[in-house]
Amino acid sequence: MTRLTRRALGLLGSFVIFALVSACGSATNAGLTESSASAPAAATQAAAAPSDSLLPAGTYRTPELTREQLIATAVQAGFTRAQAEQALTLERIKHTATFTLTLERGTWTQSFTYDGTRDGVGFEATYKVSDDSTVVVTEPDGYQTIFEYELHGDAIRISFKDPDPIQMCHRDAKCPMGIMVWQSAPFSRI
Repeated sequence: MTRLTRRALGLLGSFVIFALVSACGSATNAGLTESSASAPAAATQAAAAPSDSLLPAGTYRTPELTREQLIATAVQAGFTRAQAEQALTLERIKHTATFTLTLERGTWTQSFTYDGTRDGVGFEATYKVSDDSTVVVTEPDGYQTIFEYELHGDAIRISFKDPDPIQMCHRDAKCPMGIMVWQSAPFSRI
């Protein structure tokens, strides 16, 4: 490893300070008064603000849905009854399901309660509202889903924007479950 002389270290330090000042702006910038720990949180909140104005942050929940209601939703979307039943079996839903959506500072969290006893998180992602009826949800692996949404008072109705959900679900036995989660009933604010 090469050792740097004092002069080289001084020049390097001056360059780093110059680069930081140039990147951040002058000391009169109000953003410099925030700690570095709060800056990313502020950036996340600022990024979420436009989404929150079109799709209000909060926690929303479906009513308790029966197995038959879930199957009917999948069949209406074009799946067979057997495909819907297989998806419910894979999720171990015997009688009922309730789905919850939490929108908070750009984070989209879908959770569930199955048969009144088993709770869990379906998935967490980030979201960006494109307009007053479209939201793009991006999972940590980069996979994106485009949803259409409608606001009705304190309720949100969500559906896949993809016109052919069966094609979207090619070779995934659990995929009809996504249709059942989002399209079986509106999510009401709790």
